[in-house]
Amino acid sequence: MRNALIVMAFLGLGVGDAWSSSILMESNEPVRWNSNSVSLQINEAGSDDLSENTVTQIIADAMTKWNQIACSSIQIVEGGTTAERETVLTSGEIDGENRLAWIEDSTWPFGQFVLAMTMPVWGEDGAIVEADIAFNGANITWDTSFENDAQDLESIITHELGHFIGLQHILGGESLADPP
Repeated sequence: MRNALIVMAFLGLGVGDAWSSSILMESNEPVRWNSNSVSLQINEAGSDDLSENTVTQIIADAMTKWNQIACSSIQIVEGGTTAERETVLTSGEIDGENRLAWIEDSTWPFGQFVLAMTMPVWGEDGAIVEADIAFNGANITWDTSFENDAQDLESIITHELGHFIGLQHILGGESLADPP
């Protein structure tokens, strides 16, 4: 995946001033969206474990949490539903659409214990051109709590939306200049 990002860096996609930024850097530029309003499409198939209404409400609640952060001007907006399930994570193809989808079959490429993955794609100027989120529905049971070995969707989607806007993990002992 890193190679795909390097290729994108050489293509130099995305130009403009940043409205929001994160600690993730590319060529000494903060990785960020060039707009303060970023839409996210939701695959209409949703999760096999939860109703469509439950999934829609949980995603909306998580977006609201990020949108209410006082020190940030970025707003994640609902981009409607889509029949398209493929993401840059599952197909490797960049289509310019930001999509969230559950992968409920053997095409999940990241191992049985990975809950979800988010892939922002950016150019050498740090401008994000696309970010997709994929949830592991093949090996993981999703619920609205951590009961019965299920994963709490709201906790995980809130976490993944942080990656969607350009943030990444910072673990103890790691350098901010070269995070894990």
